[in-house]
Amino acid sequence: MDLNLPGKDVFQKDNSINSPITPGTNIGIKDATLGALITGFLDIAFLIAGFLLFFWLVWGVFQYLFAGGNKERLGQARTRLTWAFIGFIIVILAFSVSKFVQGIFPIPSPQNQTINQITPP
Repeated sequence: MDLNLPGKDVFQKDNSINSPITPGTNIGIKDATLGALITGFLDIAFLIAGFLLFFWLVWGVFQYLFAGGNKERLGQARTRLTWAFIGFIIVILAFSVSKFVQGIFPIPSPQNQTINQITPP
């Protein structure tokens, strides 16, 4: 009588472990050149600026909607919305300038760049 229990084959003679990384494959380590780091930093900075801009605009709109006719609150909401739109223009201009400079000086993008192939010993 043979029991089919899970893990009964663990104590067999051939217990080889298959590596998920085959020899000579790229494992996805990104290139760490200065240009790639600057490009990656700018991408993250523009993403954060976009989230902050959205939050600032929504906050200003809610302030404007819930001002209840109070002149002081309406003024604060208008000021917040004005600065949000000015920030939006600055972010768009900075993004445009960075893409223009990247077009003049081709900075490699950190995407799809890997170091040389690593072969296990």
